[in-house]
Amino acid sequence: MRPKPKKPSVNQLIGREILKRVPNYKFDNSKSQDLPVTSARKYVRANQIKGPAVIEAVRNKFTIDRFYWCEKGMFSAAFAEFNYVNFEELRAISIELVNEGFIANQQEICWGMEAREPNYEFMYA
Repeated sequence: MRPKPKKPSVNQLIGREILKRVPNYKFDNSKSQDLPVTSARKYVRANQIKGPAVIEAVRNKFTIDRFYWCEKGMFSAAFAEFNYVNFEELRAISIELVNEGFIANQQEICWGMEAREPNYEFMYA
């Protein structure tokens, strides 16, 4: 029997929707000897791309590496999807999604912001 596929989390689904609203750039990386992340950094520098942006490096017709470019640096797109609350630009887009009604409540966004602040009362109780 085949194992059940992993169900994507709510944060991941919201992160995917947020990254769809960010500018996307695609370039061919098939003839480059550099790693995909190095080629993506060179592509950003050559085209003077300002963040936030999603950069797609196409290695061959089956493999596409996705990166998220912002003020903090370059991250994998999967990391940005899961941890969108850590990026100010993506958090602003998520608040717009709440206002549009895509996200039913602000629980996910508020949870991410509270996770950054430690609860000292609980730690020293």
